[in-house]
Amino acid sequence: MGRLIQNEFYNLNNNKLIKLPELSNFDVLILDNIDAKTLPWSFLDQFIQKNKGILFIGAIRGLRPDIDEILPFRITGNQLTGEFSVRINKQFSVLSPLDEYPPFNAINQSLGEKDNCITVATAGNLPLFGYSIYRQGAVFQVNGVDLGVWSFALRGQMNKDILPVFLEDVIKFLSPLGRSNRLLLKSSQDQCLVGSEINFQLKSYNKDFRLASGDFYLQFGNSKVPFFETKSGNYQASYVPREIGEFEVFAMGSLEGEELRSNNFKIKVIELIKEDEKEINISLLKEISEVTGGRYYHIDELENWTPISGEYYYETKRFSLDTPILYFIVFILIALDWFLRKREGVV
Repeated sequence: MGRLIQNEFYNLNNNKLIKLPELSNFDVLILDNIDAKTLPWSFLDQFIQKNKGILFIGAIRGLRPDIDEILPFRITGNQLTGEFSVRINKQFSVLSPLDEYPPFNAINQSLGEKDNCITVATAGNLPLFGYSIYRQGAVFQVNGVDLGVWSFALRGQMNKDILPVFLEDVIKFLSPLGRSNRLLLKSSQDQCLVGSEINFQLKSYNKDFRLASGDFYLQFGNSKVPFFETKSGNYQASYVPREIGEFEVFAMGSLEGEELRSNNFKIKVIELIKEDEKEINISLLKEISEVTGGRYYHIDELENWTPISGEYYYETKRFSLDTPILYFIVFILIALDWFLRKREGVV
């Protein structure tokens, strides 16, 4: 692929012109195993200043000044191979210092962390996972080169794949919306009958995207309902609406001294339908009456309804015993009886 002009490239394999999208259309940029000098976008530090985020994964070769400026770790552009034991220094997402993790087999050579860097994990005394806040944005760096191999080893050692959850939380952390929306509200339904109970679930995350305890309440229209914590960072609440209408619902409260507000949605409360207002499937009833040989009557016709008089049919059959065949059968039976008696010496 060769560059023609700014943000336009020529694919040498299929002889087609490629126009890259503008970075301003994205909130998070993910760069995986890159050669920095061949990146089509320049001045990534300006992208970060606009409250955006960048995730660097794997090897970084050919450092550029703008990338070297925003990286949380000081790297040389070279990679080291061996067995680098992983140690979690700070809880972040699903990573915990209490758990054991498989080693990395390759990692970027590093000269240490920068002053504004928060190191989440190290591998062989080298920084592995870490992030920094750069002006208005955030940068997260995964310094391990063979992340896919490490993920496979994770599944074998821990019997679960935590890497997708970890990366998902990293992207939330980097995105402007994710950094501010750490209170997640869910409802069991978006419509309910007036007077019926509706249940809500809430999860709260701290700045390191760990489930953490706080004090929250549910705002349902003009009503406030407190949440009850079932376990750390998980809450439940129930509410019975008494009015009909469409109501805005959200959660609010404080977590570690920080005021948070959840996502909001609307719930429609409808009136209970009475039994006599339910529609009757008249076409089905008529079809049943035709198939069974009956007749359909509307409820308004029952006052003048009289049963249809039925017609009765009789059939007479005569049996005659005065036939030669019957006499022959009787004779045979009498002779058989005499023969049996004779053999037994009765006659």
